[in-house]
Amino acid sequence: MLQSFSRVIKSRWMSEVLLGKTVLITGAARRLGRSFALACARAGADIVTHLSNSTEEAEAVRQEITRLVSKAWIFQADFTDPVQAASLIPSINKSIPLFALINSAAIFDSLSLQAASLQA
Repeated sequence: MLQSFSRVIKSRWMSEVLLGKTVLITGAARRLGRSFALACARAGADIVTHLSNSTEEAEAVRQEITRLVSKAWIFQADFTDPVQAASLIPSINKSIPLFALINSAAIFDSLSLQAASLQA
C-alpha cells in the first residue's frame, strides 16, 4: 500500500495538487504516518504533524520535513480524550488553513510474537 501511495505522490499531477497546500497527518511521528508526511512534503506540501506523546519523534520528522523545503508544524492532541480530538482541527485552522487530512494515528497494545496466539 505504501509503495502505491508513494507512486501517486511522486506523480506530476499530485505534486501540482499538493504544492503549497497544507496537509494534516495524524500519527505522523512514527510508522506509516511518518512515511505519509515525508512523501507529501516531497510532493511540495506543508505538513501539520499531529502527535499524542511522541514528542521527540515528531520533532525529528518536523526537522526532516523542513530540510525538504516544506513548512512543518506540530500539534498535540490525545485522541482518547474526545474534547482534545474534537478541537484539533479547529485549533489548527485558526492559523493554518488545511487542504487535506490523512488519518494515520492508532491506539493499540503492543504484543510480542511469543505472547501471540492463533486462538481468537
